[in-house]
Order: sequence, then structure tokens, then C-alpha cells
Amino acid sequence: MSYTIKTTNGSTIAIVQDATLNTIATSLTLVGRDYAGYGAFLNENFVYLLENFASDAEPEHAINGQLWYDTSVKTLKVYDSSNDSWKPISSSRAQVTTPTGGVKGDLWFKTDTYQLYIFTEDVTIGINGWQLIGPADVPTPGQKSGAVVETIADSSANNHVAIKFYIENNIVGIMSYDAAYTPQITLAGFSIINPGFNLVSSSTLAGSQLTGDASNALFLNGVSSGQFLRNDQNATSAYQLTLGGGLVIGTDLNIKTVTANNEVRLDNITNNRDTSFYSNIGGVTTKVLKLNATSGDIEFENVTISQSGDITSNAALTVGTTSTFNGTATFNSTLLPSSPGTVTVGSNTSPFMSAMAHTFYGNLAGNVTAQSITVGNVSITGNSVTLSGNSFASQSYVTTTIQTAGKNSQGDKRISTSAPTGAGTNGDIWYQV
Repeated sequence: MSYTIKTTNGSTIAIVQDATLNTIATSLTLVGRDYAGYGAFLNENFVYLLENFASDAEPEHAINGQLWYDTSVKTLKVYDSSNDSWKPISSSRAQVTTPTGGVKGDLWFKTDTYQLYIFTEDVTIGINGWQLIGPADVPTPGQKSGAVVETIADSSANNHVAIKFYIENNIVGIMSYDAAYTPQITLAGFSIINPGFNLVSSSTLAGSQLTGDASNALFLNGVSSGQFLRNDQNATSAYQLTLGGGLVIGTDLNIKTVTANNEVRLDNITNNRDTSFYSNIGGVTTKVLKLNATSGDIEFENVTISQSGDITSNAALTVGTTSTFNGTATFNSTLLPSSPGTVTVGSNTSPFMSAMAHTFYGNLAGNVTAQSITVGNVSITGNSVTLSGNSFASQSYVTTTIQTAGKNSQGDKRISTSAPTGAGTNGDIWYQV
């Protein structure tokens, strides 16, 4: 009677007839009933199973789940019938000392330093032996070090998944994906957890900072990036700008303080370039003052100069248009015309009301007061002319002189700069001023 041989899952793998051997169904020899000498084949099957078919050549007629110790690479492998391949079974060891030997993929947990190693054999890149996976530093037993995924409850008892970065049980950083929240249980150095990477505060860990280059930053020392002045575009500020050594604007203007001279200086650096001041007058930008770099002159333009206090000038003052003095103008030197007989003081329509003179030379000598002129021994007040001493009116000032016994002269008395108009009568007097 034949044997029906089945696998663990109940599938028939072979039918062995009586007194026969089956060597093609599996890597073992299947013996039929009443086969003479079956003992040797049976015992060899036990040996093959005991050594996991140890050989540098894979077993023939392998079935799913079968083990094979590949002596060429010293690795135990398992057969996967779904893709007809042998997969290595790596070993793991937990001990203090370095394991003797190993095959590619073997793991070793070093129990005294809590570090994990993997055995690697790759001559192409020069790696051979046990390679450290981590952690790089030897941690203190019982203390966390490294990145750990944990859940943090916020103040409303909502849970948030985050990555905590530990060094000997101290959290130095937290990586979060969620919107900002406050931890329910206080975490030293982390009052608020923001999205992204959170570094422990310097108040908890002195000197805590991110070191290295950053491509972008929202704050600098707690100050928003938008509060800084740019050097590549127009910028404004409502606050003062203080510079120790001076401020250079463009290539022309330098503003600085000079301690030795006790002054604030504005230096025009470019040769022969004027310095001008403009004002917004009625919505129009208008030049009001220019410092002429060629001549050194100060030039006022488009404005009326108004001064409430005293003006002192130690040099010549040239005024091209009408000047109005609301106060007393005092001249410490002689007031002279540009050339003799070229300048008129006052006019017929705008005469001086009062003129005070201490001494005059030339054509006029005497005092001039309000409504009164005294020239030598001649005094004219209102319509009266008084001659004292031996004074007389010369032809230069009186067109006609009439002498009458006991009297100096009779008739009208006129004072003007030009000859009177109309006919005169005997005794009229004209005083030419």
C-alpha cells in the first residue's frame, strides 16, 4: 500500500509506492513500505535536518520554509517558494564583548553601553566587520539620550505627537508639526511648543543657541526682521539714527561731529558740487538756499529773508533788491554810496520822516531832526528859516536873494530837491536839499 506524503498545510507533496524511494519531491529521501535497507536513508534524512543541509550549494527540490546553512557565506537561509529564492536569516547577539566572526546582517547589542552594531562585509567600499548603528555616544544606563517620539498633552488635554531630543534625560529640543500649544505638564525650557523645531530656552540652558548659517530668520535678538532698515531699497524710520564716526550719504555728503573744533560738520566731498536746500512751498519743491561750491557764496532763492533778531556782518553785504528793516539798523562804519552822487536816500513819494545826523561834510553840515534841519547857522523848522551870526544863503541853495532894509528876505520859503515850479515873487526862498 503506497504512502501519501503531505506538508504542514495539508497539501500533498508526494505519493511513495511500496518498496520504492522518492528523491525528487523534497531534499530528503522518502522511503516506501517494505523497502529493503531503508535505515540508511532514514538516518541520513535526520542528519540533513540536523545540519540544515550545510553546504556551499543550495539543496535541490527545496520546499517553502526549508532551512539551509550556506557554508560559503556562513549564513542560515530560508527558502521562499513565492519567488524561488533563499533569504538570509541574520542572527542577533547580546553581550559585552565583540562576537567572534559574523555574517553580513548579523546584529550585536553591546549590553554595557546600550549600543547596536551590524556586521558588514563589503570589500568594494572597504567596510568589513562590526559597524556601529548607534547611539554614537555611550549613554548613562537608565537615562534617555537621542531622538524619542513621544506624546505631549496641551493645556486642554489634547495630545500632540512630537519628537523630543534628549541628552541624559534633559530635553534640548522638540520637533512639532501641530499649531502652537502650551504643555499641560511643565517642560523646562519650553513654555510654548511652536510648529517646527523648538530649542530649549537660554534661561534653562545657559548659552543655548543654534550655531551656523541660516537662510532666513523672522527675528534677530527678539526684534522683528521688518523693523530693520534695508540697504537695497527705500526705507523710513520714525526714530533717530546715531553713528559714532559720522554719516556718509552717497559719495557727496559727510555728516560728522568734530570734537576738537566743538562743531557739527556737513562736508561736501565732491569737488565743485553745490549744496542746495529745498522746501515744499505750496506743494511745489522749491530751492530756497544754495551754497555755491565754485564761488563759496551763500545764495537765497525764491524766498523773503525775515530776521527777528540782530544781524551782524563783518564783511560786505550786497543786497540786490529792496531790504526792509523793522528794527534799528546800526552801522559801525561809514555808510557810503558805490560812487559819489549815485545813490539817493529817500524819494519824493517815500521821504524819511526823521533823520538824525551828528556831522555832515561836503555840501551839508549840521543836524537833521524831525521837521527841522539845522545846517551851520541856518535852521529850517516847518515854514520858518532862521539865520544866525553872519550866515547868508548862497546862490547854490537860494535862486533869488532880495535884501530889504531891516529884513533878511520876504516871500515864500520852499524846501525841495529840485527847483520850484511856477513863477516866484520877490523875496521867495528855495532851500535845495
